[in-house]
Amino acid sequence: MRHIPKAYFAFKPLERANLIPPQTSQDARARWNEFRWHKKKLLKILLEEQFYVCCYSEICAENYDFRYHIEHILNKSEHPFLTFDYANLAASALADDDLTRLRASGGNTLFGGHALGKSKSVNTHLFISPRVKDCDRFFAYLSDGRVVPAEELGKADKERATHTINELNLNSQFLVQQRKIWSDELCEIVDQHLLDSEILDKLCIMYLTPQQQKLMSFYSLTRQILSRR
Repeated sequence: MRHIPKAYFAFKPLERANLIPPQTSQDARARWNEFRWHKKKLLKILLEEQFYVCCYSEICAENYDFRYHIEHILNKSEHPFLTFDYANLAASALADDDLTRLRASGGNTLFGGHALGKSKSVNTHLFISPRVKDCDRFFAYLSDGRVVPAEELGKADKERATHTINELNLNSQFLVQQRKIWSDELCEIVDQHLLDSEILDKLCIMYLTPQQQKLMSFYSLTRQILSRR
């Protein structure tokens, strides 16, 4: 998970809707449905802010034939007054039609905002959101594709990291498989050029900076591998 700085963005339909925030989950759901005509534009704004990677899983959804949805970091059912708060909105992988495709593969495959834990509730004391400035320090990536709490964390922070990984199902079969594929590929590239610092520097620029305003999938995993060169 990488930090997403939430700068103010003047999107008039969202500003108008937030003048009188919903007070109940029912009202939040109804008004969010009414907002559907503006969601396409809002999603584009969020994706540009995130360099077109999912706020939780860090995948570039289009590379896997997925799409995105607008995610309420704190669920609108629990925090209806944040329904139209720009700071509480992000772009998360998996649109509705993607869910059917993943469910068909069997097991607990949904991840991110559609993961079972996240869709039910958010423990604000434990959940680590991409709004947290140092959210990346909580997680480490293994060569087998799994994400785990960073080794140097204290007990309380490890509990937060474990809770967040489980809530978002960041070790879903799909994500673990795709992380391992990329980890193996990148490690092989780095090993081939260990003695060429110029090429390694170019790899850092290529893989860790936006290209045509888009980041590659698995930014944090990539940075971890390249930082060890």
